[in-house]
Amino acid sequence: MIRNSNKIITIVGGGNIGSSWALLFLLHGYRVSLYDKHREVHSKSKKSIVRGLKLFKQSHNLDSKKIRAILYEINYFEDLKEALHDTNYVIEAINENLEDKINVFKNISQNVGKDTVIASSSSFIPISKISEKTINKQRCLNLHPGNPPYLLRFAEIVPSTFTSKKTLDRTKSLLKSIKLHPIILKKEIDGFVFNRLQGALLQEAYSLVNEDIVSASDIDLLVTSGLGLRWAVLGPFETIDLNTKGGIENHSKIMIPFYKGMFPKNKNNNFGKKAIKRVILERRKILPLENLSKRISWRDRTIFKLINLLK
Repeated sequence: MIRNSNKIITIVGGGNIGSSWALLFLLHGYRVSLYDKHREVHSKSKKSIVRGLKLFKQSHNLDSKKIRAILYEINYFEDLKEALHDTNYVIEAINENLEDKINVFKNISQNVGKDTVIASSSSFIPISKISEKTINKQRCLNLHPGNPPYLLRFAEIVPSTFTSKKTLDRTKSLLKSIKLHPIILKKEIDGFVFNRLQGALLQEAYSLVNEDIVSASDIDLLVTSGLGLRWAVLGPFETIDLNTKGGIENHSKIMIPFYKGMFPKNKNNNFGKKAIKRVILERRKILPLENLSKRISWRDRTIFKLINLLK
């Protein structure tokens, strides 16, 4: 933890995501400056961070003395300029309001060095819109974590066309230093990837409830007892790769015609041959067909352990 103690991360916004970012950086030895203009938010943030640290008491061997030492490394500010003093990296985590974000980014860019990275934790607003009035836009990108960031071990890095390679590299290194997997999007898209996947499932779930096909509680049960158990250890592409003899290529031949029949015609193009071929090629690089049975055995053992753990 000492190795990062000379590095200051400034979090702008002390709500749920801002406090979660602060906790994560504190756990990995960074000093944190947290800005929020509302003093009552500071109080809630402090309680949230203490509660989070207690969650890690056993895994990080944190006694009361160590927790006090960690809390000593965060400072709270009601003045943005003061919070940005000597910062190494800035993460904006205010409300999802475009105008507010534009103004905050503008103010941040006027009060930090020209190479200081400014990242937004927005869940769906692209950085090209947020940085409209920002000085030196090449140091800006979206950095969207799963919620809560200290438990979901990834963050989406979403650059714009103007984001520099240096900014991307610094952000990837920063995430790795706090044990988060960087998910790199190749181009901007509204909602990014995490929320688009979540939104697609929610859209169909709402549709099934609306058509009185199944109850909301049974959909939740189906996900937690079925899809969710598999997805805890396998992604959707690896899931179908292991579900069918011959892997994902054979699965696409058998199942894609059925999937196409489930959805409107305008969605059928998403099951195009080009996309399927790209996924097949990537899967075979990761897992040759001759190793499929070993991976299936690993899947079964791992899900079995997970089921017992949940009990």
